[in-house]
Amino acid sequence: MFKNLKGDLFGGLTAAIIAIPLALAFGVVAFGPLGADWASKGALACLYGAIFTSIFASLFGGTPTQVTGPTGPMSVLIATLIAASLARLPSGSVPTAEQIDTILTMVFLTVLLGGVFQIFLGLVGGGKLIKYIPYPVIAGFMNGVAIIIFLGQVKPFLGLGPDQGIMDVLSGGASPSWVAIVVGGVTIIAMVMSPKFIKSIPGSLIGMVAGILCFFILGYVAKPELLQSQGNPFIIGYIPSSIPKPVMATKFLNVFSNFNSSQLKAIIIPAITLGMLGSIDSLLTSLVTDLVTKTRHNSRRELIGQGIGNIVSPIFGGLGGAGSTVRTLVNVQSGGKTRLSGIFCGIVVLLVLLTLGQYAQWVPVAVLAGILMVTSTKMVDTYSFELIKRRSTLRDLAIVVLVAGATVLINLMVAVGVGFIITALLFIKDQIARSVVKNKFYGDRIHSKKVRTSDEMKFLEEKGQAIIIYQLDGAVFFGTADKLLRQIESEMSEAEIVILDFKLVSEIDITGVQIIRQLHDSLNDKNKLLALSYILDRNDPEKGRITRFLEDLGILDQIGREKIFPDTDRALEWAEDVLLERHLTELQAVAHRVELRKMRIFQYLDDQAIDKVAALLTRSSYRAGEEIFHEGDKGDTMYLVSKGCVSILLELGKGKRKKRIASFGKGVFFGDMALLEEKPRSATAVAEEDTELFGLSRKDFLALIENEPRIASKIQLGIARELSNRLRITSDEVRALEI
Repeated sequence: MFKNLKGDLFGGLTAAIIAIPLALAFGVVAFGPLGADWASKGALACLYGAIFTSIFASLFGGTPTQVTGPTGPMSVLIATLIAASLARLPSGSVPTAEQIDTILTMVFLTVLLGGVFQIFLGLVGGGKLIKYIPYPVIAGFMNGVAIIIFLGQVKPFLGLGPDQGIMDVLSGGASPSWVAIVVGGVTIIAMVMSPKFIKSIPGSLIGMVAGILCFFILGYVAKPELLQSQGNPFIIGYIPSSIPKPVMATKFLNVFSNFNSSQLKAIIIPAITLGMLGSIDSLLTSLVTDLVTKTRHNSRRELIGQGIGNIVSPIFGGLGGAGSTVRTLVNVQSGGKTRLSGIFCGIVVLLVLLTLGQYAQWVPVAVLAGILMVTSTKMVDTYSFELIKRRSTLRDLAIVVLVAGATVLINLMVAVGVGFIITALLFIKDQIARSVVKNKFYGDRIHSKKVRTSDEMKFLEEKGQAIIIYQLDGAVFFGTADKLLRQIESEMSEAEIVILDFKLVSEIDITGVQIIRQLHDSLNDKNKLLALSYILDRNDPEKGRITRFLEDLGILDQIGREKIFPDTDRALEWAEDVLLERHLTELQAVAHRVELRKMRIFQYLDDQAIDKVAALLTRSSYRAGEEIFHEGDKGDTMYLVSKGCVSILLELGKGKRKKRIASFGKGVFFGDMALLEEKPRSATAVAEEDTELFGLSRKDFLALIENEPRIASKIQLGIARELSNRLRITSDEVRALEI
């Protein structure tokens, strides 16, 4: 942690240089509704916020180089809370000191509860959800806040009094102060132009110094009254330079001891809004930081750290904060690499407050107005203006304008609500617009891994359209379930068996379950079957959750447990078996046990040749689940299935489940590579049911080649013919999947 001490110290120092003027400016914004007399107290509260949120968020957060402090959105929201509290006072009355104290106590308590909410978000993994807020909603927030900050600084920039407004200037009832305009103008020019000449010093600091110098020059040259601290409307006023104390702790305890439901209603929504805004701001900064530092932040820990900072800060009379992109990037560019840099930033701000706080009273209000005007223009999301040029993005542009308009014309809390409602509506709209069916396959083109006889495969290729597999994707809920039902009902006239593949399904609600129940009943009435796959996958926690939900609602028992499968391959094998059994007469009935003469591998041999081959074969029987050979065993025998079924399993790793790569039913052969090469078995063979096999060893086959070459060559031709047929079927499946 201390390996980069020099870089962290310089990074924290540079970040503090930016944090101080911004804290002063945002403090004036936050306490703006209380009037000019409260400007210095707002500045102090924001300085305290910069100190405590920076230290504690860095100490406990999940983005090591992130610097936390007061931000524009947080300050605007605090101002909105104060304005709303003042509006609840009797009309026309001047708020007393006691009333203002009560309002500020509730504001600081709101900040604290916002921090508690952030910790809760972190503990439940809410950071992941915040990432899914649409970009237009966030852009609308930022643009709206930028407009509010800019418009809020017009009056101090013009030097207007608390009871004067822009309309008074336009009507001739008030005159702007040339002093304020000059000082503010110099500040803006210095901030905008300085990066072109001096890149090592933050523009906000240069702007503040230039504005202060301009103010004192005007005082010495033209207006001596500017140099008087008492009753000077152009400066923010006295800022105490004492060590911060937990002055709000006792007040919070008093509030909690007399808490009532009306107070809770007044602050709970603002607290949640404050917590959400701070979380969004911080996590966006974390994402930017990840790109710059090539690291990965811990969103859960970051929200907890932000919450702790926003709990501690109001106890000491400080306002809340969030991760600041500007301060964080400056910290990284100046050498900061660990959480020490953010801690140093808070300590530097504290030292500046203790040593130079008495001089902060001389900072002109117009200087802070100029700094905020430039800062607000940089907050504007310029990319959102690009949306005007594209017809395809007009919807996104409308959302940006709507959220920004709600922020400016109503208030930030309403805008947050509008933003989340829009987010929910857009999600539902997008889900409804897209089909929950990702792919649809028929059983004549896609087959299970069970290798069947040529006659069976020919039948499935001709009649397999009676099996339809629907691969579902996304959420099966009230918005998509009915569309799914209508699609399947319109396509199942020729179907006998429908398989719903749940592999890509992320969510299902009660409406979705009811639709599946309705589909099952509809199929059942027509003597048709419904099966579900990827429902019993015990290795997938998400599928386990969906399975428990379906079990609780009784749908699995209604469909029948024998029609619920862990994967689609097993479901398709079952469907093929059912289809074959239903049409046995059409297939000319495959016998319970297949004799050698009926096996396609011997299709080129006469009865006399088959008798000679039979003399070389060995018979063996296996019970269901019994292993025939194991991966790595010596491979010297090809097997022909007379009865039952054999599955070939591939081990995915030690201790992991085995994956079925093929199954071989009666009348087919497997292990044929043993006749061509002497290598260990590449997989494991297990009997799926009671099975009878014929075995032909490599030794006996070589002897057959030596003694009966014509018979051996015809067997090889039969093997080649069957392997060619299998390859053709596989090629057709690949082509069907690609289509």
